[in-house]
Amino acid sequence: MQLQTTVLQATVYRIYQQRALRLLLHLCFWLFMLAVKNYMASITFNVYNGLPTTTLFKINLYSTALLAAFYYTLVYGLYPHAIRAKSMVGSLFGLIMLFILYTVADGYMEAALLRNCTDCMALIERNNPNYHKFLQQQLSNVVFKRFMSLGLPLGIIFMLGMPISIKVGLAALRNAYANAELIKEKAKLELDFLKAQFNPHFLFNSLNNIYGLILRGNIAQSASVIAHLSAFLRYTTYEANNEWMPVAEETKLIADYIELEKIRLNHTKVSVEVTIENPSVQLPSLLLMPLVENAFKHTEDVPGTFVHFVIHVSDKQLYFMEENTIGDSEENKYGGLGLQHLRKRLAFFYPNKHQYELDEQANSYRVTLICKL
Repeated sequence: MQLQTTVLQATVYRIYQQRALRLLLHLCFWLFMLAVKNYMASITFNVYNGLPTTTLFKINLYSTALLAAFYYTLVYGLYPHAIRAKSMVGSLFGLIMLFILYTVADGYMEAALLRNCTDCMALIERNNPNYHKFLQQQLSNVVFKRFMSLGLPLGIIFMLGMPISIKVGLAALRNAYANAELIKEKAKLELDFLKAQFNPHFLFNSLNNIYGLILRGNIAQSASVIAHLSAFLRYTTYEANNEWMPVAEETKLIADYIELEKIRLNHTKVSVEVTIENPSVQLPSLLLMPLVENAFKHTEDVPGTFVHFVIHVSDKQLYFMEENTIGDSEENKYGGLGLQHLRKRLAFFYPNKHQYELDEQANSYRVTLICKL
């Protein structure tokens, strides 16, 4: 579905960005309309039945040209003006005048083609005498009767229903994609802002921890921490710029972060359960990191405390659960920009396809997140 949406979005953008392509598509549509009108006039019973092929083609050609003129005047002239003016009365008056002009032009075109063709008038008189009498009237009477009978306006509406629907549909798609792009850009800016805040704070803490290990002579552990820190910074600086990342890469990032946080903990028990059925499943980059970060941020390192993570990923579902102990101080109350941003990203990437539940007890806090992939 995502691939289909991407292809459709690219097609819509290509149509709107390439003027020559749009002109070609419009030309093809009106040629198609001309072919249909000419074909239908030649096989069905109508007032032009039996007319010479050349005359019939001219009538349909001029009729299609008038229809195209009506469409472009309506779509690119009257409608935008009505939107800007916000006047219902003025818009209705303009529409009525456009119908009248079309009716006058259509009546004049028909009279000019048929009255100058003696054979054509003879055929119409023989096959349809009532219509022959109708054509003998003054042009003003012909226009008035055609307009007041509503036959011509209803015919225009019927014939232009398809192109107007296509126009409105493409415009709606373009607006929807433009809004989605704006939301995506906003989400990216917020994510970049969070990374800019997150990396320096985390980096200073990690460097302090490494400095402490070196002072205590734990060279091997210091080297391990530096390796985790290097991998973590490389990922958040470069890889996380991608919108989607394989779940295996995301869980590796979480594992590196947890190992770095464990260095500063003396009493807190940290446990992680990770089950990945398909490592290539894609997740939005850094989606789970605000939850992981908050788990350590709000856990006091005192005897009896714990942080527990469960991550299970299948082809169709992401299950994430985090539980940790919390203290009573105000600074341990959950919230903040990170979780607000997480909710926005969940609404954007998984609309109506995720469950985000919080369960706060007296001394513990649990977060459960389920996303349909």
